[in-house]
This record gives sequence, structure tokens and C-alpha cells, in this order.
Amino acid sequence: MDLEFEVQYKQLMVHHLERHEIEYELAIRAVQFEPSESRSAIQRRLRDRLKEEKGLNTLDVDFLRFDRTVDAEIKTIDANVEQIREYLENEVRFEGFKDSLKTRLVHYFARVRRAQEYAEADEDLTDFDKLLCSIRGLMNTHFSIFSPIQSVREEVMQEIVRSVSNLKLGAVPKNNKSKKGEKADQSHSKSPEGQGLDLSASDREDRELGAVARQESSRRVLKSYRKSGKEVGSMSEVLASLYPFVQPPHAYGGPRKDVSQDSNQSERVIRKFSLSHRSKSRPSPAAETSDSVVESDPPSSASSSEPPVERHRANRHRRRAPPKSRPVSEWNIKYDGRDQGQTLMKFIKEVEFYAKSENVSKRELFRSAIHLFKDQAKSWFMSGVENEDFANWDELVAELKREFLSPDHDHVNEIKAISRKQGPKERFSDYLSELQKIFNSLTKPISEKKKFEIVYRNLRSDYKGHAVASNIDNLADLKRFGRQLDSTYWYKYTPNNQDQVASRNKAQVNEVRETRYQPKPPGEDQKKSFKSRNFYRSRKEGSGEEDQPRKKSSRENPKNSTSEAKNPEEPRLSRAWVDRYVPPEEGTCFNCRRQGHDHTQCTYYRNKFCLRCGLHQVETKNCPYCAKNFK
Repeated sequence: MDLEFEVQYKQLMVHHLERHEIEYELAIRAVQFEPSESRSAIQRRLRDRLKEEKGLNTLDVDFLRFDRTVDAEIKTIDANVEQIREYLENEVRFEGFKDSLKTRLVHYFARVRRAQEYAEADEDLTDFDKLLCSIRGLMNTHFSIFSPIQSVREEVMQEIVRSVSNLKLGAVPKNNKSKKGEKADQSHSKSPEGQGLDLSASDREDRELGAVARQESSRRVLKSYRKSGKEVGSMSEVLASLYPFVQPPHAYGGPRKDVSQDSNQSERVIRKFSLSHRSKSRPSPAAETSDSVVESDPPSSASSSEPPVERHRANRHRRRAPPKSRPVSEWNIKYDGRDQGQTLMKFIKEVEFYAKSENVSKRELFRSAIHLFKDQAKSWFMSGVENEDFANWDELVAELKREFLSPDHDHVNEIKAISRKQGPKERFSDYLSELQKIFNSLTKPISEKKKFEIVYRNLRSDYKGHAVASNIDNLADLKRFGRQLDSTYWYKYTPNNQDQVASRNKAQVNEVRETRYQPKPPGEDQKKSFKSRNFYRSRKEGSGEEDQPRKKSSRENPKNSTSEAKNPEEPRLSRAWVDRYVPPEEGTCFNCRRQGHDHTQCTYYRNKFCLRCGLHQVETKNCPYCAKNFK
């Protein structure tokens, strides 16, 4: 909680709060009360508990004791803060009970801080930040000396001058009241509604205790300021010590209020005590840590030597506003709905990752979902909005899966994962990444044990041998072990190193060829054999015979002839795919895998499939499933 609001919360005026606000304060403090008790009774309970807490350093409060969820708390606080805003903007309504509105704002600021600790969703945290900014804005506008409203500044300034003028260093008895104080009590002894009703005795006691506490606090600050040994050169130094929480006007471009004319009397009172009790003691922390100074005096030598204005220390720890996020219309993600749901799960995950990184709530994501679709999917979304098929993002995702995913989507992807094997020159990290993409595309996630079995079964032999020797039985250990093997076999997966190895092997081969055994020159017997060969060749050339190429036999290379007879356009389907294929049920369209119509009546994108069993990517005459099962 900010220091300014924490100080004001400790001096909470109970009679300013509404009944439901008093019940909240009692509930978080675990104070028992009956719902049928009167307002004055529960006020007395809370007042007694606050008196006990004044001597404690920490407060025994807990938001969980108040039986309400975070969402309900946000709605309640928002509604009451907006009601207070309406009262403050219409001066006629809050005439006579403006102090009660200030107390209620302090109450709701502390209430937001407590509930904020139990918020988990990013959307709830954003709502709490907005509420805090709204409460701070109301306090700075209607209850601060640096308010942009002139009447508010004058009213706060008069209150400060009155408080400083009435300060005394001696003990002030509680029952000794001036006539002005009595008139002030009488003027404030009216109800918040301004109906002229007298306050109860407990309410007057609460008000008196609060006034005495503020007076004692101001007196302690003045004593510490007097002991610092400094002369009171201007009213700004006193205000900086008494009110260290307000911000300077030039921090937000506000006017510089000259209050020297209104504070001459209080200046003389303070100088009287400061000049007579000057000492060389160490300055008090209250005077040293005053970070905000009111620019009240005209330009002079005393005011020009004042230190520069700084913000309060508590402002350094103030939570920064969340960064501005990119709108959904600027995201480079769109889904067209023409791939039969092959990339739908990937699209949904990317959109949710973008929304989390850009701090976009699901409510805003659903409101801007039109920018995430195009072509067929966009038309479907617009018709769904008109028919009210979905009202939030979760319902939209469920309808997307029902509309664009095929019935056997998980079955096909599971077979695809089972048939995916690690290549001879493929790293384990690349192989695992491809399998993870397939696992993420499933609508129903599979267990970690099954993932490990699929990854382990399709490992390369050298990797699998090391894994067996290491007794690995889970996916996390296998992932760590595979990365270690990748780092061991790094030279196999680097293109530059492969070229170096090939060139090195080639150089070794050339070296062997140069250093191998060289035959001796031919002797006389070998020369005679060469002559006989040349005689036979010359005789063959003289007869006019020529060497003709040998004709290939039709029986030679039967494999090549069968491969040429096959249709070159037929795709190569794995044997595992054909063995595990299950034809669709009766009444199911072979083209889109949906029930209710035939493939001749299907309006979706046309695919190539077998007309007998429905196997995709093949024709009926070349269907391997029909050739195997329908002989």
C-alpha cells in the first residue's frame, strides 16, 4: 500500500463508511458480528478494534476471510468508485459529506491492494491497476493542494493554514476547545446526507480522536523541525514537513500557488518557537526526507537556495503501467479454413501465445477475432456472430474445432507420429521438435508415457543403444540425454565439417594411389603376347567387322521393368499407414469425412481418394488397401 494512503487508513473515520464497508472491515479482521445488529453497534466494534491496532506494527487482516471471489470484488469496487466519482463531479450532491467520500476512497484503495495479492489472471491484474489509477486521480483532483480546480486548492490551503496556526508545543488537553473548534464540531456534526441530524456520541468521539491524532502528528513534525536548527524562511518548508505525500505542481504542469499572503500569521507563530529554541543537533529524518516542496514564496535569496524538488520514495516502488500492446489487426496470423483443420491447432496456440505476450485479454481477443480469419473461415465467423453461435473466445475455439477438424484428426496425427523416424543424419533435437509439433496438433493430449514410447521406438540405432545402456525410462531424461549425444556427434551435423572430412578422405585416397605398387616394365614374353593381340585387332579391322553394342534382353533387370510399369503420379504410402487404415463408416463422406451427405454432394475442396474404401491420395485402380483386402 502506498505510504500516503497507509497513513490515512490508520486514521480511518468509521462513521464515514457505509454499512457494507464496515462489515468488510470487520470480516477481514475476523471480528464476529450479527447481521441483525444496528449500524452504531458494528461501528463500535470496528472502532474498538482500530484502537487496539494503533499500537501494533502489523495488521492481522486477510482478504480470504471475506467470502467473495476476485471477480465479484472487482465489480463491487468499480461500482462504488464510479458512484463516488458522480458525487464529486456534482458539487450539490456531496455538499456536507465530502470528508466521508475521501474516507471511502481510502477504504477502497486498501481494499484493492488486498484483493490484488490473490489475483492470478492477467485480466484481473489489469483491472486492479485501472482501479488504483482511478482512485489516485480522484484524490489528486478533489482532495489535493495541487488540484487543477482552484476552489479545491483554496479549500485545502485554508485547512493547512488553520492547522499550522493552531499548533502549540505544550500538551493540549482533550476537553480544552476553542470557540472555533466548537463551531467546527457543530458544523461537522451533521449526517453525510446533510439532513441536519446530530451525530451519535460514538461518532463525535471518533471525530475527536481523529482530530487529536492529527494534531499530535503535526506537533511531532514541528518539534523535529525546530530541533534541526534551521530558520523557518517560508511556509513551503513547513508544508513539506507536514505533508510529504503531495506532488509538486510542475510535475504535471499545474499552477504554482502563492500562499505567502495567506500564511503570514502562521509564519510568525512558527518563527517564534524556532528562533527561541535553535540548536545544533542533528536534523530529524522528517525534515530530511521531505521530498516535495510547495513553491509558495516569491523569488528571493532564501527560496532560491532550496534543494530541487523530488518525488517521494514510495513513488519509486509504484507499479508501472503495463506496456501498450499491439492490436489484433496488426498480428500476422490468419486462418482460411481450406486445409481441413491440419493447421487449426497450431493457429489457436499461436493466437493464444500472441495474446499472452501482448497482454490482450480473452474478451478483447474475441472482440477483434474478425482480423484472425480470411476467405472461407471469415465467412463462417461472420455468420456465426450473426446467429449468436458463440459469445466468448472459449466457445469460438470449440466451434472452430467442430467445424474444421476432421473426425479422425487425432487418429491420423497419431499414426503420423508413430511412423515418424529419426533420419540417418538428423539430430535428436530436430527429431524431437518435429514430434512435439505433431503432439501439439492433437485435440486430446496424450500422456507423457505414450510420448516417450513413440519417441524411443523411432530413435536411430546408435542413439537407442546408448539410451538402453543408460536405463532411461522417461521423456525428460531422454531429452537431456539426446542433447548430450548431439553435442558428442556435432561433427556429423555441421556442413562445413562434412566438406572437410570428405576432402580429407579424398586426399588420403590420392596419397594411397600415388604410393601403391608400380609394375615392372614388360619383358620379351609379354612383348610377343602384345604383338599377337595387335595382329588379331588389325585382322578384324581389315575384314570390315565393327563392334556393335549388345542388345539388352527383355528378361534382364525385371525390377526395372516393373517399376516403369507403375503409374509415376501415384504417391508412395507407407506400409504402416495402409495396415492401420480403417475405412469410414456408412453415411460418411469420403471427401470431407463428415456424415449426412455423400461425396457426390460434398461442397468442400475436392481431394483425390479411392471410391471403394475412401483412402485419400490414391485412385481406385491403384489403391493399395483395396488391392490387399478386395482380391
